[in-house]
Amino acid sequence: MMDESFNPYNGAGGWGAPNADASFGGPGATQGTSKKPNEHEKVTIPVTVATLNAIEPGSEKVTYGEYSFTTARVIGVINSVTENQTDIAYYVTDRRDETGASFKIIQYFGVEETTPHTSFIEGTVIEAIGKIRSFDDTTTLVAYSVKEVTDSSVETEFEKLARVAELYYTKNVPELISTNNLSAFNGTILSADAPPSNNRNSAPGATGSTFTAASTANGGHVYNTTFSQGGGAVKGNNAQQNKIIEYMMNNGGTTETGCSVQELRAAVGNNPNFDNDMNELGSNGVVYSTCDDEHFALIV
Repeated sequence: MMDESFNPYNGAGGWGAPNADASFGGPGATQGTSKKPNEHEKVTIPVTVATLNAIEPGSEKVTYGEYSFTTARVIGVINSVTENQTDIAYYVTDRRDETGASFKIIQYFGVEETTPHTSFIEGTVIEAIGKIRSFDDTTTLVAYSVKEVTDSSVETEFEKLARVAELYYTKNVPELISTNNLSAFNGTILSADAPPSNNRNSAPGATGSTFTAASTANGGHVYNTTFSQGGGAVKGNNAQQNKIIEYMMNNGGTTETGCSVQELRAAVGNNPNFDNDMNELGSNGVVYSTCDDEHFALIV
């Protein structure tokens, strides 16, 4: 169980501190060289503002051990806002970071855009999902989704989610799973065997088993996502998301370029909830942007 007194932002080996050892002896977000295939760069990684601030100047990725990520999801409190004709820049901080260090999140929109855009004021807690970019050696998150977080429990849950994500990759869990070498995790939630006190007939991760996990993506709302050991169908959170996934599977959504947003929007009949569903699929790690922010492919 995680030590609830652990401060993820500073002191006591917090992973948000520069060059922190992630408490498990692994490198922090600014250390290490990614040696794994770049398929993990497609994953939207949950991170704290402190972790983004710890990225080396000029870099456009978060690195945990041997894995690197170029798309991130972050929750922070707006410290200041700058708005002009083509973009909005939010400077956000971690609520519990005593240093008050801010990080820039920028959201672009077209000059001739007809749909009104929403901007948020100072003091608002927001969730942003986007690509990590570097401009003049200043790291920025170019967001394609920014929304307000109104439930304070979501912030608390997100801190834990970011912590688990860091340890998951720092400890090279994907590689251990692929080689079925989980002995180091006996007695933990990653164990292939259920604890003796549990009355379940089969445990998550056992050979041939299927289980349902609760996802806390998208502001902490819980959705049921089915996982099948050894591969299986990916499910969305509603009928339209399933339709998007099915279309992409059959129309180039697994290629390097993927499908265009315009193509996908037309495929589902220009449904007004299309943008929200695409954002959910992105933050849940089902799809990722490819050559630009207008093309998406499935993570398979």
